[in-house]
Amino acid sequence: MSFYTLAFTGMTPFGSLLAGWLSQSFGVKKAFLISGLVLITGGLVFYSKMKDFKEKDYF
Repeated sequence: MSFYTLAFTGMTPFGSLLAGWLSQSFGVKKAFLISGLVLITGGLVFYSKMKDFKEKDYF
C-alpha cells in the first residue's frame, strides 16, 4: 500500500516541476506535445510488455 501511495501521490510534485520547467523552456504548446509523446511511448511499451506477460502461463 505504501508503494502505491508513493508512486501515485508522492511523485506528483516532481511531475509538476517537470511540466513547469518544460513550459517555461519550450512554451506551453510544445510542453503538451512533449508530455503527450512521452505518455504515448510509455503506453506502447507497456502494451507490448502486457502481450508478453499474457503469452506466458504464470497462473
